[in-house]
Amino acid sequence: MPLAIDNLLEAVKSSDFLFDNLPSAIFLVDRNIKVRKINISYKALFSKNELDVINKLCGNSLGCSFAIDENKLCGSTSECINCAIRNCIKKAFNESENIQDTLLTKKFYINNKPLLKHFRIKAKQVKYNEEDMIIIAVDDITELEEQKQIITDMAN
Repeated sequence: MPLAIDNLLEAVKSSDFLFDNLPSAIFLVDRNIKVRKINISYKALFSKNELDVINKLCGNSLGCSFAIDENKLCGSTSECINCAIRNCIKKAFNESENIQDTLLTKKFYINNKPLLKHFRIKAKQVKYNEEDMIIIAVDDITELEEQKQIITDMAN
């Protein structure tokens, strides 16, 4: 059974804590893979405001390079079938009791610039406004991965 977070997210103090004070970029997506709620860290990481994101498909909201480069909607690009975020969301809906965890290396458009990013993604099915949704936490590990590559290059 999905975790019920309606009351938690609607309570002002809990909502502020969960969505505005955690360092991870957090967002909710519905079964149509549309973004329904974001936090301040999401806005900062992807340089987006709520009007750019809410009720838009996940990949288009995030600035997925495939969606932008191919000028298509999330779910219809040549790479959507291989998308780690999309597959993580689908798996979270199918395995509602489990937290899904994946790593993603992908180009995103942030401030209209293509940037290669490394993300750690965790997803879990929840209830929000009586609807099954997926809550997703994104941690930017790009700097860590770049430092790891520098150390590997130096070792070689």
